[in-house]
Amino acid sequence: MRANILWITLVALAAQFHGATPAAGYGYAEAEDPVVVIFRDGVTSARIGDFAQASAKAKEALALIAGHKYNGASLVSGIEEAAKSKNAPAMAEILANVVYLSLKEKLEANIDTNLKDFNRCKARLFLARKNYLDVLEGNLKKNRPEDSQAILKEFDEAMAALGNPGLFGIGQKPADLARFTQVARKIEATIEGFYTRFVKQ
Repeated sequence: MRANILWITLVALAAQFHGATPAAGYGYAEAEDPVVVIFRDGVTSARIGDFAQASAKAKEALALIAGHKYNGASLVSGIEEAAKSKNAPAMAEILANVVYLSLKEKLEANIDTNLKDFNRCKARLFLARKNYLDVLEGNLKKNRPEDSQAILKEFDEAMAALGNPGLFGIGQKPADLARFTQVARKIEATIEGFYTRFVKQ
């Protein structure tokens, strides 16, 4: 039942993606993360029964995060099995999993750099939030709206934890790495607590 709900939600997201305009907070223009574009194309291919293309798209998404700490290498066998059995919901879940790993990598990159570069950290956090909104929020919001709302608030808290470089020293606020790390882990735990079949690295 859970898989069917996930499949319906992901298909709807893929179909509506071109017209969707998620909240573009943080002062950045709308941008399409390549891994999300691949997610959309892969789900669409699975929906119409083109599993060769869906499999190729899933592997293309994995190639984008290859070499990262969260690289999803263990998903390869699942991609092949989903294509062989023509299991569209399983393929969609794998594609969503890759998007989640990309989100997680962005948060981790900010932590690993100790929030030193405000603009880079802000850009990563914006894209991580957009990954959540574009792919993961719909299903979670439908089933656990309070958790979805909490995640959005936690992204706002993460943004505040980046501090502010100020202008000519005016309005400057230091970054709070401990706070950012704590909030990032809460975001990850909530997502993983709902998408329990997701590979976590």
